[in-house]
Amino acid sequence: MQRTTIYSIFLFLLFAFLAIGEFFDSVAQKGCSSHQAVFHPQQDSLRSNYNQCASLEEWRHLFVKQTFTTFVDNSYFPNTRLCEEKAKLKMSILGDSYSTYKGYVSPDTNEYWYADTMDYKNNLHDVKQTWWWIVQEDMGWELEKNNSFSGATVCNTGYNGRDFSKRSFVTRMANIGEPDILFIFGGTNDCWAHSPLGDFIYEDWKATDLYKFRAAFAFMINYLTRKHPKMRIINICNSNLKGEYCISMEKICRYYKIENIQLKDIDKQHSHPSILGMREIAAQIEKLVKQENNKEINR
Repeated sequence: MQRTTIYSIFLFLLFAFLAIGEFFDSVAQKGCSSHQAVFHPQQDSLRSNYNQCASLEEWRHLFVKQTFTTFVDNSYFPNTRLCEEKAKLKMSILGDSYSTYKGYVSPDTNEYWYADTMDYKNNLHDVKQTWWWIVQEDMGWELEKNNSFSGATVCNTGYNGRDFSKRSFVTRMANIGEPDILFIFGGTNDCWAHSPLGDFIYEDWKATDLYKFRAAFAFMINYLTRKHPKMRIINICNSNLKGEYCISMEKICRYYKIENIQLKDIDKQHSHPSILGMREIAAQIEKLVKQENNKEINR
């Protein structure tokens, strides 16, 4: 009599645990919209074993054994760890030499500046030292595409007035993949090449307008915001650029309501970010990203 009572109480508690486990399963399925909930196979086996046992007594012993094993390995209620891994956000880069690295640009026909070995006087020789690699690692993001091209201008006018339309940002802007976040890092070559600033134009662009910096930059941002309405766009302006290139980008970014980062005091060697400079770029980007994330949370 006493033995039967103990078994009854024990079975009641175990069935209660089963019910709780199913509850957490249902919560996990609803809560993890982008992840498949994980179920423990022993829940079904514990029930099905009843029909395979010769007697209730045999099933009780099997039930206790399997349940004890399950609790020992601490895996009985896996769904209490709801959404263990968050889906990684994807980031793409539309850039110039500052964002290149041999073997890490797409398409691979794009010219690069940084590499494991190079003739330029710069101490960066490891892709993991680039600003974008640091950012993706620190933020837990995944690189979708790095469409950066050394020497590229935003507009179609390059050095010595040459036609740079084959490498310009406005030509490559359609090839960025489908990222959650896009970093645009250009304007440096436009400044160095003295590409014409032109007027601020926000509609009805002509082909000739794209050979001038302001109109080309606005055309690019307009295209990207329309083509990827849910994508977060962050523009980056190099430090110590002369003229009104950075001021123009900042004004256009305000017009389209996208984020703009004005870099400050970036360490450079041979006019390009050093290892320290890349860290400084990454730190300034991450600071803005986190600030904007906190604003979004508090809204």
